[in-house]
Amino acid sequence: MQTNSITSSLKFLLAAGCVAALGSSALADTAKFYTGMSGYGGPFNGAGTVYAATSGLGTNCPTVGVCNADNVQATEIFATSVQVTATAGTGQQVWGDFSPAFGGLGVQTTALGSSDDDQITGGEVLHLHFASAVTLTGIGTLFDPAHAPFGFDPTTTNFLLSTTSGSAGFNPLSFTTVNTVGGISLTGQDFWFKQQLDAAGAPNGAEFYVSALTFNAVPGPVVGAGLPGLIAAAAGLVALARRRRRQVA
Repeated sequence: MQTNSITSSLKFLLAAGCVAALGSSALADTAKFYTGMSGYGGPFNGAGTVYAATSGLGTNCPTVGVCNADNVQATEIFATSVQVTATAGTGQQVWGDFSPAFGGLGVQTTALGSSDDDQITGGEVLHLHFASAVTLTGIGTLFDPAHAPFGFDPTTTNFLLSTTSGSAGFNPLSFTTVNTVGGISLTGQDFWFKQQLDAAGAPNGAEFYVSALTFNAVPGPVVGAGLPGLIAAAAGLVALARRRRRQVA
């Protein structure tokens, strides 16, 4: 009876240890780069969208500059559950558009106040770096009519996203798909965003902001819960079982 009890305990410990070795469970989280709450009338605003998941939350304001107007910086850092650092391509800056209400993160290549717009367009690249690995499950791209025209219908066109540096890694993603929570599952620490262009380099996808994100932090290993710890625990239980058998004998 004691042997069966010890065997059951060993199985339980091994199962629990395997779960622990994988790390803690992932928790869903969000990042919000716009200041509007409710009242958005553009596309992708219904149930299940990234906008619906973030509209009632406070804005993640950058650590440098303002959070109630245009904020153009070489680097913008956001204190979410996993810190996000936004940069842009060579010779470009991050353009945080926090007014009007439904903007987000874009890119600018010329001085603020020029004819350059504040979305991601042409050859502009927005780079988001997470302090630790995450799995993106949704990307909010808001299109407020108070802003400049976006050129193409976002409900029928794509944009480009890469998880590796360099133009070869960019792949088209549907605006409709990514604006749905759970529409994507992309894991990494770095994500690059671009407007979709045709073979001649002319835009054939809508200009856009990265307005909000939904993501899961990737769990890390628990200290002491790896294979060496499991082996040591199993050896201890086996030794205990043998000692008890001798006592019974």
